[in-house]
Order: sequence, then structure tokens, then C-alpha cells
Amino acid sequence: MPALVAFNRRWRIGSDDLFFPAAVGLIIRVLWLVIISFIYGFQIDEIRKCEAHLELQVFFIGVIVLTSVIIVNEMAILYVSMQGTLTNPRPRRHMPKLLYFQLTLYFPELIWTILGTYWTVKHFSYNCQLGLVVAVCVSVALQWAILLTVLIGALVLFDPLGKVHCDPFEQEFSSTMQESAKKLWERRCRLLCCCFAGRDDQYLSAVSDIADILASGLHDVDVVPSDVAVGLILLREEQDREDRQNRAKGEMAQKGTPVNLNDPKEKSLVEDAAYFIKFAVGSYGWALYVFMNPCAGPLNLCGGLRCCGCCRPTLEHISKDNCCHCNSAGLKLQTQLEDMDLAYCSYHNKVIVCKTTRH
Repeated sequence: MPALVAFNRRWRIGSDDLFFPAAVGLIIRVLWLVIISFIYGFQIDEIRKCEAHLELQVFFIGVIVLTSVIIVNEMAILYVSMQGTLTNPRPRRHMPKLLYFQLTLYFPELIWTILGTYWTVKHFSYNCQLGLVVAVCVSVALQWAILLTVLIGALVLFDPLGKVHCDPFEQEFSSTMQESAKKLWERRCRLLCCCFAGRDDQYLSAVSDIADILASGLHDVDVVPSDVAVGLILLREEQDREDRQNRAKGEMAQKGTPVNLNDPKEKSLVEDAAYFIKFAVGSYGWALYVFMNPCAGPLNLCGGLRCCGCCRPTLEHISKDNCCHCNSAGLKLQTQLEDMDLAYCSYHNKVIVCKTTRH
């Protein structure tokens, strides 16, 4: 699907990808509108007893009105995002206008949130019922959270090279744009791999090559991340369909070479492979261990770290590990080895070489 075009630039999101953000925002705002309306309707007498009752009434009415208008607009965004198909985005052509209107609503909401914060600090803690104070505080916190989430989302989806040109001849991938795209991908790769590798010449050269491939293959292609996800899902569905057809025909494809475990030689080969595979997996360090154990992995890894290892006496058999010896901790967790079993580990140039003693 083509990327969403707003403010004369492409963004890293499609117009139909806004369904889930709009649905989540709609649910949250509807629930809060019901709660805040209930509080205002049934606590009006208590509000009038407050020292700053006028400001409190204005705040409640403003929140109710703004939330109601935003709910209506989010319902429109939700409806429009469900129109059309992946290859037919024309029914969603009015989505940018709805987003512009949503943005204009965020400005009065921001002002109301700032005023609500100021009034809460200055007035609402005096001569007011505790329930009203809590309601206003929750409302202000919720509004700040929503605005901050929108800001972070805009920064994530912003594409520095997404400017849309009016002249079709300017759409060509010039050498200047190629260089800008390469530098952008270099920054992204360095940021992504900041915890995985050093900064030597080999690393910088590898990042430059990867950035060049990504820039030439992905830049100026009108796709969004959800397109890649949809493509992978469709590919998986196609593979499952082919597997079902093969099962129906009794033509299961044979994968690999059958192993005869009754043969002592082949059985010994399998046992050796099963034993040494954990060392091969462990050589990838802490990153793969956390990836394979997303729940308990980080906690187990923390138990094996050497905090501030770069400031403590260096272990002679550990070379070029990071500050807390994360890679060595991941290696020991994968292989179930102890420090005394590690004869030498080198993490230089991102090639991990490990020598162990087998008991």
C-alpha cells in the first residue's frame, strides 16, 4: 500500500494502519468521557463548594467538550481507515484532512492540560472534596500521556527523506539522495547495534556496506513496514497451503537425510552435534540468549554480569568483551559452563573464538 502523504511528505505508515491507534484512542477516550461526565453530573454541588469552583467547572466542561469532539473525529478516522484495500487506497484519500483536524484539536487540548495542571497545583487542593481532586489529577495525567504518546509516534513515523516533489522528473534517485539515504541508514544501524559491537574499522566498513544496500533497495520505494509484515504473512499462508495440498496428495516433501540411530557411527555423530551446537549458539553472546529466552533471559543474564567490569581487574582469558562482560555471561548460560571451564574467549572484531575444556 502507498505510504500516507501529509504535510507534503511521506510517512512510515499507511492510511489503513491508523485503525488500531484510532481504536485504542477511541476506547480510552470514551471510557474517560463516561467517567468524567458522571463525576461532573453527580458532584456539581460539591464543585460549587470549592474555593475555585468557577475554574473547576470550566475545566470539567472543557474536557467534556474537547473529548467529545475528538471522539467524533477518531470515529471518522476509524471508519475511513477500514475503507478500500491494500491495492486500492483511493477510498481513504480524505485521511490527511482528518489528521489535520485531529492535530488542530490537540492544541486546545494541550492548553487545557496546562491550565488543568496549573489549577490543580494552585487551587484544587483547598476546600475541595478529595474525589474531585483525584478526578482532575487523573484527567490531567491521562491528557499528558496521550499527548506524549502522539508526539513519540510522530517522531517514530517521521521520514527525513520523505519529502514529496511535485515535478515527476525530480523523483529519480539522484546521487545526492542516494548519499543522504546511505548516511541516514548508517545512523540507524549504528544506533541499533550500539550495544552489540565496537567502533573499529571493520565494524564501520560493515555498517557502511549494509547502509548502502538498504539505501539502494528500500529508499524511494513507496512501501511501509506493515507492507513487509503483510508480505511475510501471505508468504507463510502460501507455504501452509502448499503443505496442506501435499498432505492431501500424500506427497510430503522429504527434508534432509534420514538418520539411522541404530548405526553406532551415525548415532555418535548426532550426539556430538547435539553437544557442540550449544557452543555454536553460545558464541553469539548475550543478544541471542535474550532473544531465545525473552522472559527469564534478561533476569538470568543480570545474575552473571560483572558490573563495571571495565573498571575492575581484567580477566586474562576474556578479551575485548564489553563493560559488564555480557557476552561471557550469555556464553556461560547457553553452554552451562563455569569460569574455570573457559580457557580463552576473544570478542575482537566481532568474531567470537572460544576454547573450552570438555569434562
